[in-house]
Amino acid sequence: MTAWTSKGLAAIDAFLRDFRSLVDKRRIAEVERMVSFFSDYGLCLANASSTDRFNVLDITGVGNDEVKHSSILAWLLAPQAAHACGTRFLELFLKAAGVSISEKHLRDCYVRKEFVGNESIVDILVCKPGEFLVYVENKTLSAEGVNQADREYRDMRRIGKSVRVPHGNMFPVFLTPGGRPPTSGDPRPWHPVSYSNLAREFETVLPTLHDRKIAFLVEDLIEQYKRWSCA
Repeated sequence: MTAWTSKGLAAIDAFLRDFRSLVDKRRIAEVERMVSFFSDYGLCLANASSTDRFNVLDITGVGNDEVKHSSILAWLLAPQAAHACGTRFLELFLKAAGVSISEKHLRDCYVRKEFVGNESIVDILVCKPGEFLVYVENKTLSAEGVNQADREYRDMRRIGKSVRVPHGNMFPVFLTPGGRPPTSGDPRPWHPVSYSNLAREFETVLPTLHDRKIAFLVEDLIEQYKRWSCA
């Protein structure tokens, strides 16, 4: 075992201990720390054979955890986040969902995770008051709650009205491995999107990601998204 490998394993072990001890309110900050962890990840890939290829989401315990994946996705969708890719990931996500919003309105929007409404808690909210509202329900492998889709839709309408977003600019998005519509309410207003489609969209941006830490993270996300699509 090389000295670098020993240090790398020690860093992974420390990272795992810290990551699992975080409370929900610090998850977005920890995603940024996860990206910093990738500074040594490239060296690991360069020294590993194809059979040794690992996914950092597996070794950090993210796996299929819906809340953690929502936190990572919310971080990527936020134009002001430390990934320094601006609106690119948000644009790709909206394209996958079949939602059209002007790029000029995306630049200064805000993103919230686990947003609490009157009747529900939605995984991701993206909004620019007066312009648009995107409500994202993320289902990796978990089942829907009782009347969940209808409750979230009503909350989206209330919130959109309170921030003066036109009805036609409110977009409920239902993200699942296979891109199915919701079954816990009226599916008609929802924009279903599959993880396989999202993976394809994210793959298009990989050649433009010059920061290797971001590129490694997105590659591992794409791999996980494809696993769900094949499950």
